Amino acid sequence: NYWLKRQDKAGGWRYQPAIGPSLSMTCAGISSLIIASGKLGNGDSRIVNNRVDCCSEQAEEEQLQRGIDYLGQKLKIQNHLYYLYALERVGRLTGRRFLGRNDWYRMGSEMLVKQQDPLDGHWRGNGVREDNKLVGTSLALLFLSKGRRPVVVAQMKYGADDSAAWNHHRHAVHNLTRHIESLWQRNLSWQTISIQSASLTDLLETPVLFISGYESLELNKEQKENLRDYVNQGGFIFAEACCDNKAFDASFRKLMKELFPESPLQILPPDHAIWFSQEKIDPRFVGTLEGVNACCRTSVVYSRIDLSCYWELNQRRQLADYPAAIRDEVEQRTKVGGNVIAYATNRELKEKLDRPELAIRDKSYEQPARGTLVIPKLSHAGGSDDAPHALAHLLTLMRVQFEMRAGTQRKLLSATDELYKYPILFIHGRRAFRFNAQERKALAQYLQRGGTIFGDSICASPEFTNSFRREIKAIFNKQSLVRIPPDHPLFSNEFGGYELQTVTLRDPQIRAKNDPLNAKLTRVSPYLEGLTIGERIAVIFSPFDLSCALENQTSPECKGYIKVDAAKLGANVILFGLQQ
Repeated sequence: NYWLKRQDKAGGWRYQPAIGPSLSMTCAGISSLIIASGKLGNGDSRIVNNRVDCCSEQAEEEQLQRGIDYLGQKLKIQNHLYYLYALERVGRLTGRRFLGRNDWYRMGSEMLVKQQDPLDGHWRGNGVREDNKLVGTSLALLFLSKGRRPVVVAQMKYGADDSAAWNHHRHAVHNLTRHIESLWQRNLSWQTISIQSASLTDLLETPVLFISGYESLELNKEQKENLRDYVNQGGFIFAEACCDNKAFDASFRKLMKELFPESPLQILPPDHAIWFSQEKIDPRFVGTLEGVNACCRTSVVYSRIDLSCYWELNQRRQLADYPAAIRDEVEQRTKVGGNVIAYATNRELKEKLDRPELAIRDKSYEQPARGTLVIPKLSHAGGSDDAPHALAHLLTLMRVQFEMRAGTQRKLLSATDELYKYPILFIHGRRAFRFNAQERKALAQYLQRGGTIFGDSICASPEFTNSFRREIKAIFNKQSLVRIPPDHPLFSNEFGGYELQTVTLRDPQIRAKNDPLNAKLTRVSPYLEGLTIGERIAVIFSPFDLSCALENQTSPECKGYIKVDAAKLGANVILFGLQQ
């Protein structure tokens, strides 16, 4: 009651009645309301008569929201270090990367970097006793260290400003993040992101986007495009029908059909990695999960039953007092949330201030001008377009890093098309395939006349790898692909590319039946195979994945190079193929 009564009409808090609201006191008021309500309140999920009530009316938090709105409107970064630490507390407790339109952590970090003493690294502030180096430095480090915790999941805000349909269980994502922290033994954070104001770059700053709702999910064209591109560039959508709401269920299914028409929602089978990616889940307590597959992983997971309701109930001080059946449900549905996030991220998170790279929003090269490098993909029956954006991402790198005129438009050709127009062909896939005699003859002519084929086995697929090796052998009179020596100029900067003496390979580890997924990252010599015609390497093939890495798809089941090394290897192959 103290904090509720002391709030100013504008939404802020004052130190004294005679002066106006201050930013530091407003931060204290917001944080205190959140902490007090968490300790005293019942939350938005309740246990009534030994049954879980997920859909009761929410407790009023109008004054808290007014405080957050006031802070977002008035926020400014200043060299009052106590205030900065209080601001960090608000950001963490509310799960907000942005307060208003202010990226508070980035703004504060930039100011502190400029203010740090260049000789011994201390800080001094303008607040009370902050001229003391120990006090000032301590407060600055608290802001920087606690605020930089990597984001593991963001909850998507949508709908009208006064709608709570997107966030019926307001402590759920916080509790889930705390559960994951305990398993991963590292400090993590979560955030809220508004689809109304978020750009694609904003969305890509979170590895997992959680969407919950008990009303129809209505988005405009730009918001839908952002969600589709978010997934295509490595993002992951985790959604639920809150309160088992049929309107949300119907609208989400419609949205997925619109965004991913070639990849329908499908029930995840019992052997899907999500069921054991981190903890073993008993499906009796969960029901079914559905997913949309993209590249070498599932990139959308959807639950028709309420999960966040049970995350909200997962509070350590209360869990032991629940009836056994409810406790089991809470624990199992929390495990689902943790497993989905472990699967989506492979426990690899970006630093909070890392800005994501956009790859396919540039429309200026869709119709290539004369002199533009175009690399088409070779069509076949083994998944020739299963990673549809990998090549475009690689060609964007060529354009940006090497100032090469490279077109990123999608072009899929059969082996009998006019291949002679293109110096390099790209082929990848993840299933078995076979060329016919006419296609083999056409490819042999293309290679003998100076063309180069660059191949990649999506997710190190043994079926595709075996098929590709067999086809090359059939085309060239039983001549086989052989390893290109690690000291070959292709792996150097001789052709204008990168020095690649070693690269990082993600190698999934063999596991026992109930063990979690685990992938080992190892520095190794780059491994590519080649076929030589005369003095020229006409075919270059990676049996380890490049494509999923280029699509930003991190999967613990996928053996292949990490993104940065996949991009460098791909760039070196293109530069070598054009100049050899």
